[in-house]
Amino acid sequence: MALTVLCAAMSACSDEDDHVTAAHRTGDGDEAISSVTIEANRFVRDVMSDYYYWEAEMPSLDYKKQSDTEEYFYSLLSSKDRFSYISSDAQATIDGFEGKYTDFGWEYKLSYLSSTSDSVVAIVTYVYDATPASAAGVRRGDVVYAVDGKAINSDNYRTLFVNAASGSFAAYRVENGNLAKVSYSMVAADITENPVALSRIIDNADGSKVGYLFYTSFSYTFNDDLVAAFKSFADGGVSDVVLDLRYNPGGDLEALSYMCSMLAPKSAVDNKDEMLFYDFNDKLKTLASYSRDSSSVHFSDEPGVNLDLSRLVVLVGPDTYSASEATIWSLMPYSDVTLIGDTTGGKNSMMYVMSPEDFTYASSGMPYYSSSINNWLIMPIVAIYKNTTGQAFDTSLGYGLPPTYYVPDLASVLTKGLKPIGDPDENLLAAALSYLSTGSVSTNKNLQLPEALRSFGSSADSKPQVLYRRLVKR
Repeated sequence: MALTVLCAAMSACSDEDDHVTAAHRTGDGDEAISSVTIEANRFVRDVMSDYYYWEAEMPSLDYKKQSDTEEYFYSLLSSKDRFSYISSDAQATIDGFEGKYTDFGWEYKLSYLSSTSDSVVAIVTYVYDATPASAAGVRRGDVVYAVDGKAINSDNYRTLFVNAASGSFAAYRVENGNLAKVSYSMVAADITENPVALSRIIDNADGSKVGYLFYTSFSYTFNDDLVAAFKSFADGGVSDVVLDLRYNPGGDLEALSYMCSMLAPKSAVDNKDEMLFYDFNDKLKTLASYSRDSSSVHFSDEPGVNLDLSRLVVLVGPDTYSASEATIWSLMPYSDVTLIGDTTGGKNSMMYVMSPEDFTYASSGMPYYSSSINNWLIMPIVAIYKNTTGQAFDTSLGYGLPPTYYVPDLASVLTKGLKPIGDPDENLLAAALSYLSTGSVSTNKNLQLPEALRSFGSSADSKPQVLYRRLVKR
């Protein structure tokens, strides 16, 4: 959808801010800043000044004197903000939201190989079907330590591993109780990752049927697949659902609404009760369109399937962010939600996805910004989401929702390997099935990732952790 620039909301309407059409010098002897950079900076300044949640805290910087648009954007962010994002490749970002990547098709957790060395390894946590990684025989639990014969370390991990387009990868793998070495060669390919990665019905120990869904991002593009998974649960007579969001960094509001509406008690859906609402900055809250009534999201019968659940088990971890956390937070006032795994990433906010071409003049409908900057896209935090109780969960310590039961995800990787995702004996899923059948979970807070493997990062770090509304054209 296109946005009309309204003077009541947009500081960009001021008369003095005509388009910059010539290069500008800072006056300090620096080289001229191009008109394209200044136009991109103007776009950043306009949007952040009106929509950014912490706009009142932004420093006063002259956008005409900023030579790097990305640096300018990040210099405006609040110290409370870990997530706002800018890209000079808008299409690649949008493709990512739709599950389209040039990639090997795996998820991984980066860790230090030893507590005293600088060596880095990548623990493979999941492999998507029909990708270079699956074709090469990569398995969950493989511990990749070298690429093209070069050991991965904290200086080269991004060039050598994260951004690699091809390579020969060496890894440790537990086979028959022993730690063996394996290798595989891969070339990255254009792939589409379906976030409805695995759904199945499990016959639990107490005779009940449990629907299990491994969901890796919230993407409206795959809502039909999401509905199909829940329809299979309904047709199969499941009494409970285990929703696996441990590697899900978030996604869009439409998929979130579908998910919650299929899981919530039927009475809440029939009544179209409020799931959540958004608290915007003080400037926007003066406008009726940004009030609680206008920003509330309600349960909907649009998916056409509802499991009428009074309880839900969600598998979570440090890579569970944003829309995943919002799903949990939205359902908590309506259902008994049990979290199994580790503390979530901690993003209780919503972004707008905005590009220059989304803005037009109110009077003529003509583009407000030069088409020369249409490659830019920004995703600032514009609101904090709250559930129907009026509360947001606390993220001030840099993390999010604690688990009801702590169960380690990767602790046995070097000794027993990792069970496949969806295997009833896999650590987190086994704990969930035990809870549903017996009401208890065997947990050991002291059982951590081996000391030799200290956390370093994950594949989720390369994907924006988002709950967003799309203001870009579909």
